[in-house]
Formats: sequence, C-alpha cells, structure tokens
Amino acid sequence: MLETYGIGRGTLRESLRILELQGVISLKPGSGGGPIVQKPDSSVLASSLTLLLHYEKRPFASVVETRTVLEPAMAKFAAENASPDQLEALRLNVETVEAHLDDDVYYHRENERFHAILAEASGNSIFQYLIAAMLGILDGTTVGVTYPREVKELSNKIHRDIYDAIANRDGVRAEKLMRSHLHAHADYTATNFPASLDAPIDWMIAGG
Repeated sequence: MLETYGIGRGTLRESLRILELQGVISLKPGSGGGPIVQKPDSSVLASSLTLLLHYEKRPFASVVETRTVLEPAMAKFAAENASPDQLEALRLNVETVEAHLDDDVYYHRENERFHAILAEASGNSIFQYLIAAMLGILDGTTVGVTYPREVKELSNKIHRDIYDAIANRDGVRAEKLMRSHLHAHADYTATNFPASLDAPIDWMIAGG
C-alpha cells in the first residue's frame, strides 16, 4: 500500500486507524495480520450521532421531537411491509414486557426493542439505522425520567394496539396510534420531568 499510494508509513497507519474507527476494517496484529475488511453496523452511527449530540449540547427534547415525526410513518410502513417473523417478534415482545413490568432493566431494554423491531419491519433501512443509533436515549431514562408501573402498563397497552393494527395491515391506524403514543410520552415528560427536556445528551451514558 505504501508503494501503490505513494504515501508515508505514518499517513497509512492513520488512514487505517480512521477506517477501523468507522467499522470498515479491523486490524489484526502480529505476523500475518493486517487490515481485514468488515461490514460496518449501526453501532458506528450510534456512536457518531450521540457524540455529535453531546458536543452540540443538544437537549433530550430534540430526541422527543424527532421521534414524534419519524416513528408514526415508520409504523405505517411496518403495517405494509412486516414479515410474519417480524410480526411474531412484535407479539412476543409485547407479551414478555407485560410479564416483566416490575423489572426496570428488562422493561426498558425490551420497550426500546419494540421500536427497533418496528423500524426493521418498516422495510426502510434508514429508519432501522436511525432507531438503532438512538437506542439508549429513546425513553429518557438517561436524563432522569422514571416510569411508575401504571405508565408502563399504559405504554405496553398502546404497543399491543399498535401491533394489532400492524398485524391487520391497517397502516392508517398504526400511524395514528404511534403518534398518540409519542405525544402522550412527550406530555408525560413535560409535566413530570420538565428539566429532563433541557438536559443535554451525554455521549458516555447514551452509548459512547
């Protein structure tokens, strides 16, 4: 590579390091090692996005606003494109979350996974990458928002209704339910944790 590109060893080393950070290659040390091409995944975007939000001091409110616009359309597409396996994954998610409402760690992880499955089911890879990149900051727990059991129950009920609409291929209803769900989430946060909306995204907490 030094001969082919006519560059110095330091420049090559730095270029390879940048590609490694972007998830394009991995660097295998030792004899017979070197750069190995690999497929980047959403974790690269997640780290870059949260780092950008961190340094621009963007508040959690920006995440709330983005979800309110993005996810209703995502639910509509999911109703049109979800595969049988994706529908089953959504159904199982709703049922298992309902059985673990008192387990905060499990609840928040699986609650976010519902939205990740939905993004995949939309058939639009941009939705999938963006939601995957935002996992960890979707529900507000990283900025101090907490959810009592009754709120969790209501949220999971709406998830079930959204699933039913998607399973019935009713995109209009799925879109409407998701919009209502996210507006209710925004209202809950604004009423009970107003300071959290102004809290900046922390890269280290959100997945950096």
